[in-house]
Amino acid sequence: MQKMLIIFTMVLFVACGTSTKTTKTTCINEKMKDLTLRWGGHNYKTNALSGWQIDGSLNVFTFIKDSLNPNFTTKLIGTIDTNKFCEILSKTKKVFVEIQALNAPGDSSHFVEYIHPSTNTNLRAVWNMRFKTFGSTEFREIFDTLNALINNEKYFFPKKGLTPDNSVK
Repeated sequence: MQKMLIIFTMVLFVACGTSTKTTKTTCINEKMKDLTLRWGGHNYKTNALSGWQIDGSLNVFTFIKDSLNPNFTTKLIGTIDTNKFCEILSKTKKVFVEIQALNAPGDSSHFVEYIHPSTNTNLRAVWNMRFKTFGSTEFREIFDTLNALINNEKYFFPKKGLTPDNSVK
């Protein structure tokens, strides 16, 4: 009995004394480089879109697309914290799985878009910005979280001399 107690104690000391490396995992990898998370507003009367986007390299851009310029015009404004991005990306993907279709546009609408060409994925939720409907609740939360994120100096690192709204300091 005493021999078993000694062996158990030795095993316990060895197990407790052995260090295990803890590596922090991240959602960013080579497959994510072509990912785009985009959100903003769409005016259907003028067909103008504007907002922000984060790519798989954690770069944050402002963008605009209108009838005069049918292509997206982007401008790099900074970078984003990896862990916060991964947290929001995970929530965004979860919401898109739970709510697979939201298309309730108005004259002016808000949207959240998840684009990942390497997985052939392009998801977009659109809702009328004038109404707070039950169906758009989760996407409005993501939209608000993303807006707050780029206005938070703890998680958003502006390109020197710029603020999130692109005005010069």
